[in-house]
Amino acid sequence: MTKITIIGAGVWGTALYSLASKNGDQVCLWSRRSQTKLADAIKSSSIILSAVSMSGVNSVAQQLKGLSVSPDVILVTATKGLDLQTTRTPSQIWQAEFPNNPVVVLSGPNLSKEIKQGLPAATVVASTDVKATQILQQAFSSPNFRVYTNRDPLGVELGGTLKNVM
Repeated sequence: MTKITIIGAGVWGTALYSLASKNGDQVCLWSRRSQTKLADAIKSSSIILSAVSMSGVNSVAQQLKGLSVSPDVILVTATKGLDLQTTRTPSQIWQAEFPNNPVVVLSGPNLSKEIKQGLPAATVVASTDVKATQILQQAFSSPNFRVYTNRDPLGVELGGTLKNVM
């Protein structure tokens, strides 16, 4: 059984929590208001997924950097946007902080409300690490949520970001 920690208990993080929980994995949902410490929440996790707002990405990455995150842990960003100071994408921020970890982008035409209602939806998990995308595909796929893999994380990430501007 895979342990997944989702950081960010907003609408999007909660929808992803619901999807992963239904597939039989052990899933922990953590937010800055949680009584559980972040170090305890990520303990034994093989996947850490960040579903925080763009303004919180740097802070969460810094918090995790201060903890012992194994290079085997897959880091996933489900955040859309660009850093206002550096114009870096969330995955670029994560990869800079964790150069030895696989970093995966989860993005697509996702509406968390529809996902929570069980309506059909699709997303893309993208990374240069093909094995990591396959693991994510298995963790989040369901009959109503189709997960496609892709090897172009920057393209997928920018597509999701630009979609929100239009």
